[in-house]
Amino acid sequence: MNSRARALVVATGIGVSVLAVSYGAAFYAYEMGSEAAARVLSWPNTALQTFVPCFQIGKPEKPFCEGTPLNFLAYAASFPVGVAVYSAAAYFFLRRRSATST
Repeated sequence: MNSRARALVVATGIGVSVLAVSYGAAFYAYEMGSEAAARVLSWPNTALQTFVPCFQIGKPEKPFCEGTPLNFLAYAASFPVGVAVYSAAAYFFLRRRSATST
């Protein structure tokens, strides 16, 4: 296996691992009552949910949004987005590191 393919495989593993740890930490942060930390740790989901329209079912003074299948789709899409971003960052770091070490 050449170094570029090996770096891609390793970077993908790193991306999956970082995303799993990040979402696990987000779950525990949410359970402990820190909703802001959970949103930051699960940033791919937070970013994609901003594109889904909000259907208000609450009162105007206390708005509440109803979840739709689009929200679930955005949640499911956040996993590949997160893996892609973390893997790309790891790939560029690995390639740069291997280029400077030779």
